[in-house]
Amino acid sequence: MANPATIFAFIALFAGLGDQAEAASLGQSLLMVFGVFGGSALWWLLLCGLIHRLRRQINPGLLGWINRIAGGALGAFGLGAIAAALHGA
Repeated sequence: MANPATIFAFIALFAGLGDQAEAASLGQSLLMVFGVFGGSALWWLLLCGLIHRLRRQINPGLLGWINRIAGGALGAFGLGAIAAALHGA
């Protein structure tokens, strides 16, 4: 439950449903909650399984490049968020 992706998925679902969420029955609400939870759990199981299979093929040099690319992408997203905040202010 502390997984940020799951929390954001719940936020997106409830924001998208709007007034429909108020009219949903308890069973429908529970089904949606377990659906989001199950989908998130399935995603992480698949991701971890894939990494487990590929871990021997990733050497330190490749891991370094993966880290550089991921860091650059995170930095670009951060700069984009800062630019959007300054543009909107």
